[in-house]
Amino acid sequence: MSALASRRGCALTSALLTIVALTSAGVAAADMAPAEARERPEPSPRLVQTRYPTEDVVVADFDVSDYGADPTGVGDSTRAIQDALDDCYAASGGTVWLPAGTYRVTDTLEVRAFCTMRGDRRDPDEGRGDYGTVVVADLPPGDDGPALFRIGGSAGVMGVTTYYPRQDAASPVPYNYTFEIPGVAWIGTQNYMMSTVSDVTMLNSYRGIGVSTMASDRGEPPSSGQVHESATIRNVKGTVLYEGVRAYNGADVGTWENVRFSNAYWADAPRAYRPPARAALDAWTRAHGTGLVLGDLEWEQFSHIDVADYRVGIRIVPGQRIRFAGSFVEPTVRRTDVALQVDDVDPRWGLSIAGGVLEGSQHAIRNDAEGYVKITGTSVVGDVRGTVHALEGRPPTLEPGPPPARPRAALYDITKPPFNAPRGVGVLPNEDATAAIQRALDQAHADGGGIVYLPAGWYRIASHLRVPARVELRGASAVPNRDQLGLSGGTVLLAYEGRDTSVPETAPAFVTLDGDRAGVRGLRIFYPENNPASPDGLVPYPYAIRGNGERTYIVNVGLPNAWNGIDLATYRNDRFVVRKVNGAFFKRAVTVGRSDGGRIEGLLSNGNAVTRVGFGIPGWAEEGNIFPEVIDKYMRRQAVLVTVDGARRLRLTHVFAYGFHDGLVVRSGDVTGWNLGTDNLGEDGHTIDVTAGEVTITNVLRYNGATLTGPARLLNIMAIGMVTHAVEVTATPPDGGAVLLSGNEAEPGRYERGAEITVSAAAAKGYTFTHWSVDGEIVNAPSTLALTVEADHTITAHFAPRS
Repeated sequence: MSALASRRGCALTSALLTIVALTSAGVAAADMAPAEARERPEPSPRLVQTRYPTEDVVVADFDVSDYGADPTGVGDSTRAIQDALDDCYAASGGTVWLPAGTYRVTDTLEVRAFCTMRGDRRDPDEGRGDYGTVVVADLPPGDDGPALFRIGGSAGVMGVTTYYPRQDAASPVPYNYTFEIPGVAWIGTQNYMMSTVSDVTMLNSYRGIGVSTMASDRGEPPSSGQVHESATIRNVKGTVLYEGVRAYNGADVGTWENVRFSNAYWADAPRAYRPPARAALDAWTRAHGTGLVLGDLEWEQFSHIDVADYRVGIRIVPGQRIRFAGSFVEPTVRRTDVALQVDDVDPRWGLSIAGGVLEGSQHAIRNDAEGYVKITGTSVVGDVRGTVHALEGRPPTLEPGPPPARPRAALYDITKPPFNAPRGVGVLPNEDATAAIQRALDQAHADGGGIVYLPAGWYRIASHLRVPARVELRGASAVPNRDQLGLSGGTVLLAYEGRDTSVPETAPAFVTLDGDRAGVRGLRIFYPENNPASPDGLVPYPYAIRGNGERTYIVNVGLPNAWNGIDLATYRNDRFVVRKVNGAFFKRAVTVGRSDGGRIEGLLSNGNAVTRVGFGIPGWAEEGNIFPEVIDKYMRRQAVLVTVDGARRLRLTHVFAYGFHDGLVVRSGDVTGWNLGTDNLGEDGHTIDVTAGEVTITNVLRYNGATLTGPARLLNIMAIGMVTHAVEVTATPPDGGAVLLSGNEAEPGRYERGAEITVSAAAAKGYTFTHWSVDGEIVNAPSTLALTVEADHTITAHFAPRS
């Protein structure tokens, strides 16, 4: 059967679903999941009223209660939960709800691509009493025993608390990982990218989270057989005895936010969880435990990692394929022998740390690698060994922002009457769903707001959509999602309007968030007629999403082939939130105008996204041609990740682009950011390009292009191949006055070639400033001198007694 026939020509009954893994060009891939024929279950979406607070309103497609899961913890619920997860996968993705209760599990729960296992969790630091949804890991022990959860691509586990009933604090029992992200090691490439562990508690795990730790199920070597991309680890708490995290082999940037390992979580647990004495826990973990073991993660981004009472807090180790490079914001590591131990790191640069505390009784930092550790504003308690660059300056504090707006708890399923929107599940639909979806959006608005829900599937949109105030357009993904190298599950809107428009900046957007608190969440937008391999190549389209209101939000959205991504500049969008948006952007990813208090968190772009889709379109671009057809032809010449003109109090965190012309372009405005990376910029591109405004970015990573043009304060600059020069400032006579040097320091006393620095002279009492000399040459300039660093420089301020 041809790829075209398999996706278009054959009728697909609602009763039978044949899942076939395809490459982006529509050809069956031998290394992907085998075809499996089974009844395709229809999800039954419903709102869930949770016992404990959640950031969003929970929509469940499947409920384990309907499969016979026992919430008392007496019976074995493994099969019931797995059946629900398998039905979710067969339905092309969605959320499986695990209500509050205790569920005994005796084998690995497999959460396959585009599915989320979600429970009702009490944050252990908030309130008292039961934990809500508790998964009792009654598993066989042993280092090679079963993991509790195995998580696939664009899949996740959220909102659960885990407990091992046979764990012993006095003599801990080894177990495999509680959460395992295997990447390509499991069922081929459908689990390669964007797996999530979020809002979970581990009461007494031996090993916590393992990323690329599972051996390939096809026997491939770890370097190629265990790789993953772009994991999301967020809001994780727990007591983990031996290793909180072990992570390897990341081929694209992952994010780690708000991870806290403390022995208090088990020691202070209710009696039912057999809490041991805190002293016994601390003694064992301090002798044997490690908070995070990090291998070859590529440009990884961390914020608010908090670990205590381990032998080693954070350990950087040799990888399976490459070497570690990454950046940390405000880590807190206390009561360890060694807070940060670096055994191996990319020798071309290293890792950076901004703020936080590193406390070790033997070493605060022990760097035994060739690369460096950069710290700025970090409190170091303990000895420091190896190459550690302690830089001047104090980074701004990264404070948590308010969550995105929540809609009214009312659900409008667009596949049900009276809307009856058509969709394809594994088949490109011919029937237009625009009118049906818009009717649902308008009805929700008329009723006072709500969630217009699009179950997993592909929806053809011939024109465009308007999301009114207090209405959320939601797809089936509760976590970040992207196409999985030939598998395009979840919810996808197929956009056709605006091809090759002459006015892509101003033409109607595909989705307009038209009113206060309007939002979109959990879906992807794909342009079937914008194929890089077509004779026309890529052509302009209007923006995929445009905001027009206060507290608009875009969360967990994928844009695999957008010419222009998100427009927050045409209209004012105060306090907007853009979180976990990914894709390929050929001209502009996100533009921000005169808005106040907006946030962009977890923005990731790589041109390869356009080729990794699975819609079976004949002649679609292949990844082997990504550079001549996409990255070099369009993106490195013109693409900009974030463009700002007029914003106030804009905050960026965990922002990364591969193969763009520029990273952050600020024409005017007030921008503060943490963890900004740009890899393989265009030759004349910049990570940061500022015309005017107040811009401070902490942890800047770059390859190719240049770091900065224009005025900006940068802290912890890392660049592959960066050339630096020493700058020394002196005063003559020494007691004639003081000299202040300001600029973006790359290493102590050294600045990147091409950097702008400023020196200011202040005469002491009884003296007056007369002139400067730079490298022995007299420079007649006022007491403040601006200079471009082009070589090593000695700058001297000359003073004379006041006559």
